[in-house]
Amino acid sequence: MPPVKKDKSGASPIAEIRKPIENAHVKGTYEIVIYGSDVNFDLVNLYIDEAIINTWNEVGTQTYTLDTTTLNDGSHTIKLIVYDQAGNTREDTITLTVDNTTPWVRINVPSSGTELSRTQNIMFTASDAHLSKVLLYIDDKVFDVSNGTSYEWDTSSVDDGFHMLKILATDGAGNTGETQITVKTINAQKATELRNFLLTIGVLSASIIVFAILFIKYRLGTLEIKREGRKR
Repeated sequence: MPPVKKDKSGASPIAEIRKPIENAHVKGTYEIVIYGSDVNFDLVNLYIDEAIINTWNEVGTQTYTLDTTTLNDGSHTIKLIVYDQAGNTREDTITLTVDNTTPWVRINVPSSGTELSRTQNIMFTASDAHLSKVLLYIDDKVFDVSNGTSYEWDTSSVDDGFHMLKILATDGAGNTGETQITVKTINAQKATELRNFLLTIGVLSASIIVFAILFIKYRLGTLEIKREGRKR
């Protein structure tokens, strides 16, 4: 900041960027709030990346509506300069990040319409230059999965039927990206199928045992008849 010259009153201008704060992430239409004052106030200039975007001739709090979509995503500098009638100045400068890009999200596994049972590993991808939070929705239940790319779901914890899986990702500017699929849980069906299978195996095993016993009895009877024949 350059040296501040003082007028005869001994006061120097006041320059404050009150909104946004330093290192803020902004998107869309954003309201900048500034404050400029001096006992011999002259004017206030507002700059973005050294280009002047507005001037005020009134002391006090002022607002400027910025369309961030006119700027490239990334870092930008906002500067405020307040002038008094003696030519003294005061500056305030902050850096912000413009982000108008929504996070990219995808559920990799399972695919929509899949029938699930037991424990299912839900695998997903969420990417953004300024990713802040990732949430997994299973119907109306929410799980914070910001620190991973998968979640183990015990499908037996829900009733059989159709269920919604959704991934919602949010970045530092508040942009959101989401994707969702529908899957079907069939734990009761699988249990019934297993029970029927075991019953079938049991019946077959019993049948084999009965057949084996009958066959052994038959063979023993045949051998007995042969021995009787030899005795005669």
